[in-house]
Amino acid sequence: MDIRLYETKKYILENEKISVLSHCASGHIRKHRHDFIEITYIVNGEGIHEISGNNYNIVGGSLFFIDCNQIHSMNITKETNYYEILLSPSFISDTLKDCGSVDTILYYLMDGSENKLDYNSPVISFSKDEIIMVENFFKLMYNEFTKKREGYLIVIKSYLYLILMMMIRAIRQNKNTETLLAKDKLLPTVIEYVNDNFCEKISMSDVGRRYSYNPSYFSRIFKSTYGVNFSTYIQKKRIEKAVELLKDTNLNVDQICKKIGYDNPKSFYTTFKRIMGMTPYEYRKASISSKKRLL
Repeated sequence: MDIRLYETKKYILENEKISVLSHCASGHIRKHRHDFIEITYIVNGEGIHEISGNNYNIVGGSLFFIDCNQIHSMNITKETNYYEILLSPSFISDTLKDCGSVDTILYYLMDGSENKLDYNSPVISFSKDEIIMVENFFKLMYNEFTKKREGYLIVIKSYLYLILMMMIRAIRQNKNTETLLAKDKLLPTVIEYVNDNFCEKISMSDVGRRYSYNPSYFSRIFKSTYGVNFSTYIQKKRIEKAVELLKDTNLNVDQICKKIGYDNPKSFYTTFKRIMGMTPYEYRKASISSKKRLL
């Protein structure tokens, strides 16, 4: 199959050496390569990004970096919003004009630090707080690039440096945290993601793939860290949320069932009674009676 080459001269102006783009896309973007570096930040959406034959989940808050001539494609299954930086490395420094990899750029920014970055994945996941900052940097970069006001390239370079340094920190953090796995610990971002999304359709295999864990290892390490298996943890989080909604809202039980991620009401009722010792209806009745006694 003929792999299309995207050339710098068609996508990056010579006097700018960088392009900052914003996309809203769905469908398939066929395999291609380019003679510039690409950094892609996913705002939201779903799909698969294939890079050098390996598949990575497209999810909000993820950043992908693609080296020169690295073959990749995207299969976007849900409308996805994302930013792209198309970069000639000489934008950062003329000494990098022949550079073809993000690794070399990051090492240059570390000023030759002997503590080299050690990573084997072209995707970075940020924490919730970091996502807010990174997304804002991309938004501001795009705004500068489109409006092209006085000094816009200087401002863009400043934001680019901030993004690259956050990439370095994230790689370091993930590597440092990986060393804790001998003590059976998960990356903090994993449980943060689970706690933010337990009401959605979420599976152990999906979460494991998102953070590049082997499924069997992820299952073992999750149970070792939290004392229960993944499905039991999700069930408990959902029932905790159901209890909160039964006490504090007027939503009926079927509405609560759907809101916390159960498609099958019978499964919800069974799980609720097993954990709480009573049905959702009985719990709400008891909760109302308790409130009345306190009045």
